[in-house]
Amino acid sequence: MKSLTLSLLLAGLATGALAQTVTGTNGAEVRTYTETGQSTGARPAADVIGRRVATPLNSKGLVGVETSSGIVFLRGSALQTSAPLPGAPSGCLAMGTQRRDGRGTTNGLGDC
Repeated sequence: MKSLTLSLLLAGLATGALAQTVTGTNGAEVRTYTETGQSTGARPAADVIGRRVATPLNSKGLVGVETSSGIVFLRGSALQTSAPLPGAPSGCLAMGTQRRDGRGTTNGLGDC
């Protein structure tokens, strides 16, 4: 029973990190982008306000938001959300000893 409870708790934490909505924008329109950062135009802010955040920030500073026409990518800095946006996954593990700057050594993929 304990393992089932722990599993449900961990599953809730994973999905809860993105269980947030867009509560506002910096203007009446928001610029939209592809996931790789290419501009695709603009759309009214009303299309994204109240919608669910679908992806964490990526390395381009973009976040996916679900709309009636699918997921659109917007600058994270152009949005106000119900909770802080989760950062992009770094793919880097901090391990072991501390360097002078206080960060751990890495797994060989570069600095964290």
